[in-house]
Amino acid sequence: MGELGRGGMGVVYRAQDPRLGREVALKVLPEALALDPEAKGRLLREARAAATLDHPNVCTVYEVGETPEGRPFIALACYDGETLDERIHRGPLEVAEAVRIARGIAAGVATAHAHGIVHRDLKPANVFVAADGTPKVLDFGVASVAEDGRAGPGEAVGTLTYGAPEQDAGAADARSDVWALGLVLYEMLTGENPFVAPYAAAVRYNVLHEHPPPPSARADVPSALDAVVLRALAKDPADRYPDAAAFGDALAAATAPAPLTARLRPRFAGLAVLLAALAGIGVWTVQPGGPFAREAVHLAVLAFEPESDAPDDRAFAEGLAETLASGVAEAAPPETGLWVVPMTEVRGLAVTTARAAGTVLGANRVLSGRLVRDGGGLVLTLDLASTGDRPRTLDSKALQISEGAPVRGQALQAVVEMLGLAPVAGPAAERGTADPEAQRFFLAGVGYLERDREAEDLDRAIDLFEQAIAEDPAFAAAHARLGEAFLASYEATRDSVWVGRTRDAAARAEALDDRDPRVHITLSALAETTGETTLAMHHARRALALDPTGVRAHLALAAAQEAAADLEGTEATLRGIVDRQPDVWTGPFALGAFYLRQLRTDEAEAAFARVVALAPGNYQGHSGVGAARLLAGDTRGARAAYEEVLALRPDLRSVYVNLGTLLLADGDARGAVRRYRQALALDSSSHVAWNNLASAYAALDDSLRIVRALRGALRQVERDLAVNPNDPVALAAAATYREGTGDAAGARDAARRAVALAPADPQVQYEAARVFALLEDNAAALDALAAAAAAGHPLTEADQERAFADLLRHPRFPTPPR
Repeated sequence: MGELGRGGMGVVYRAQDPRLGREVALKVLPEALALDPEAKGRLLREARAAATLDHPNVCTVYEVGETPEGRPFIALACYDGETLDERIHRGPLEVAEAVRIARGIAAGVATAHAHGIVHRDLKPANVFVAADGTPKVLDFGVASVAEDGRAGPGEAVGTLTYGAPEQDAGAADARSDVWALGLVLYEMLTGENPFVAPYAAAVRYNVLHEHPPPPSARADVPSALDAVVLRALAKDPADRYPDAAAFGDALAAATAPAPLTARLRPRFAGLAVLLAALAGIGVWTVQPGGPFAREAVHLAVLAFEPESDAPDDRAFAEGLAETLASGVAEAAPPETGLWVVPMTEVRGLAVTTARAAGTVLGANRVLSGRLVRDGGGLVLTLDLASTGDRPRTLDSKALQISEGAPVRGQALQAVVEMLGLAPVAGPAAERGTADPEAQRFFLAGVGYLERDREAEDLDRAIDLFEQAIAEDPAFAAAHARLGEAFLASYEATRDSVWVGRTRDAAARAEALDDRDPRVHITLSALAETTGETTLAMHHARRALALDPTGVRAHLALAAAQEAAADLEGTEATLRGIVDRQPDVWTGPFALGAFYLRQLRTDEAEAAFARVVALAPGNYQGHSGVGAARLLAGDTRGARAAYEEVLALRPDLRSVYVNLGTLLLADGDARGAVRRYRQALALDSSSHVAWNNLASAYAALDDSLRIVRALRGALRQVERDLAVNPNDPVALAAAATYREGTGDAAGARDAARRAVALAPADPQVQYEAARVFALLEDNAAALDALAAAAAAGHPLTEADQERAFADLLRHPRFPTPPR
């Protein structure tokens, strides 16, 4: 197929391997040497030496044989590119490029040294630079292999211009290759070989006696590189680096990134708030159609107002509102198209008016209520109103609840009548308790549980649910909600004691009422929390079978699928929510959060933009847009989105974290510290906020505070791992923090576990690759970085990571990241 080049020991052709259908470089002995035993021996020695080395910086040997005419040949891997000699002839290389190539050559030669092989003829002509920039060491024809010994006295080996002083007398070991490595780097940096002379004796004299000027005398080269090159070119082998690995390490140290203070990167916290909000979505829906087809009812249930402001009375009113919302959704036939947002979301988004329910929640109907004590009973006034700029009352009812009567059943019948639905029957009517005292405790417990889930609220909720169970031990819903409260306590405190309590309470609820989808959703969430993905999937599917149109069940299934690395199934489940309810914001929100986790930033931004269009006052939509822009590198757009969030919700920790990250990117480290501290003042349990604070201190070169902040981050993430030691995201974060605090062994172990548990998670693989690279485990780093790219990571930041400089030029990355 054509000649590629020729030299004294052979001609190289581009050829086709007919058996495997691949191109090869065929090195054939010249006809004049075909019968020379010494020439044949050298060719065979080259093949044997290279064939023992499996390294990306050594040219691969496929086969050794003879042509039909009896001419020996070697079949080598064929690469597009040029020799380093050809490249240098065009002029000196940039320092970074020269160092990268030199480190690649050194890595390949280090592998040879580890196998007892000394090349003895390293020179630019014996290094091929592939089209992707990877250097490949060629021509081991004069290599000495351990069992071969070394050349005899007076027998010079290699090329005179690049041979070390001792090679003039026939001696050569690994340090001789170090000399050649230093000389090749010198020539790349300056464009000149300092020992070149008009005739051989002059070259030999220069090599033995002349000391070249440092590369910086002839080019713009850092002094740290001068020291490495000149030590490699020491006349006495004892003064050089002992082998190519040591030379490569010295190069890495001379060009290494700054120490810890400059290696830290701020993490993105926008996803954290999205995931937290997603976990709290309490939406029940049914398919559109039927009598509401012209305008499907989107109902928001506002917090009911009690006559007394006593904490338990207010919690009772809030709990009644929440259970009515879930009851209405369960009672509505699928053809009504009803969508209900319970108080969980209403309270979480601070919605208190009909107008806000429209802009923040996308609702077109609002149910509100007032509770007044009348003698020994209650009067519950219910109002149904429209939303918009001019809300109007559509219906109103006043219910007289006698003392000792359960309030929830009467209230539910009234609400479904106001909405034009059929009277409640079946499970929605039957589920609960006939004991009014148990119901009173239960509703107050729900009210506390659905608040912001502060520790004191959760403690009170648990106490009330336990009182409800004491009144009616068969009250399945109380057991189910008790399990939710236990799980929320774990999420708030990361104390593993709550995990066992959650399991016991949920199992009791399941035994009492296997038809309640909420029980299975809680069990699915628990199983996901503890890393039992198969069990999480089972309970999510069970919840979906019981409530086929419920968004909670669909979200539980999507969460279980994603935890089990079924990303196609996750996307299909979330898209199904959007397709069934194109005018409801919760579907695009969940889908956008998924795309964000997969770093599909354009799709994520489009999904969150849909949330903003459907509910412009919903801070979560703006936060999602900011998150997508931040990950895509649009810092100006991200800042604008986060300022929108801050205007809507000035109390959100994640907004301060992300604004701090943007300030840090703009060079305002002190401003970033201030924002990160504001975030931690709101919630100190975020390992992301602690890590980002360390990043800001790094920019200020405050080493003491860096380590303190990283230890804070590690403490928080280890609390997560204490409950679920198989959480790959937490493991990847722990690996980063352990590396930053000097625990190399712990960092390596956590990173290895993370990549094994999440082979298709782009961010986990990327973070682990970075840890491996910082630990100089390049093989593991390359595998993880390639896995990240294969999973869809854009690698947009990778080219700014010095740790990745060599990896990105490997053949597994044919297109450099932009």
